[in-house]
Amino acid sequence: MRGSEKIFDNIFKKELEPTLLETGFSKYSLPKGWIQPLFLFKHNTNNIWFGCSWDWRDFYFEAELGGLFMFKDVLPRVIICGFALEKRCKIQNTSEYIAEQIIHAKNKFLDLSNKNFDKYFEFINSAQSKKVQRLRMYIEKEISSDEELPFISDKGMGYRRLKELLIRLIMGS
Repeated sequence: MRGSEKIFDNIFKKELEPTLLETGFSKYSLPKGWIQPLFLFKHNTNNIWFGCSWDWRDFYFEAELGGLFMFKDVLPRVIICGFALEKRCKIQNTSEYIAEQIIHAKNKFLDLSNKNFDKYFEFINSAQSKKVQRLRMYIEKEISSDEELPFISDKGMGYRRLKELLIRLIMGS
């Protein structure tokens, strides 16, 4: 793990992860070999996903709240389409920059989640549809249930369940 990745990991877990868990999100990940946000969360009562990543090579921060979609790529990949905060770091002090961006994402997330829920979904859906339109030739489908992919949640996943999901995904059914 590179230095800035470790900083990102620590600050995210300290600042943003507790907020997501307190507001009804659960942590998910996909098996090794999938391209996915570094941190991936799904709301417990609806199909809203939150992802956050830091690319140490490009000094690029991204946090997104919206729907989860399969994306055509060399490896299996998922992306989130919705409200996004994306920014490239242009300063030398990356730890200060990462902390600033995570706290900004946390505040924006709290601001969105504290609004009337109907308006919240309307806002997310509007942002999501714009990105989906822009990327429509690469998007395969929206993931409407965590049963559709071999997700591993905080609760874990048994070997048999993972094997069944991988076979279903590979066979296309």
